[in-house]
Amino acid sequence: MMMTKYEQDVAAWANEQASRLRAGELSQLDTENLATEIESVGFWFEYELNERCGILLAQLARWHVLKDHRTEFAQRGIELQREKTNNMLKSVPSLRHLVDDEDFLEDAWLEALVRTTGDLGCFALPDECPWPLEQALREGFLP
Repeated sequence: MMMTKYEQDVAAWANEQASRLRAGELSQLDTENLATEIESVGFWFEYELNERCGILLAQLARWHVLKDHRTEFAQRGIELQREKTNNMLKSVPSLRHLVDDEDFLEDAWLEALVRTTGDLGCFALPDECPWPLEQALREGFLP
């Protein structure tokens, strides 16, 4: 079976598709794969938001559990991650609904648990996130 240009080199395929779009050669477009790639942009943003929320929740979990190790450095890390996450939500407002989505929170918390595995004192973290994501994203919140 012969491989398509899309299967052979997706970067070259993408450049070709962009050139055809700009030239108005709409009948020459690989519409099925083009639609798939456009959809993947949305999935990437959801994945990135999940990663950012997981990092933030991991930092908040460490802050909550490791009371003797709270530092300005740790607090600043939480503030910066929160700011990055909120900036992403501002630039891609269609993702805002995920903040209230229980499945999304569950997945972000799982990411946080993975990130804190092996951290001293973090073995007792609950299976479910102890804070709503809206609260975790609120400026100044520290558990």
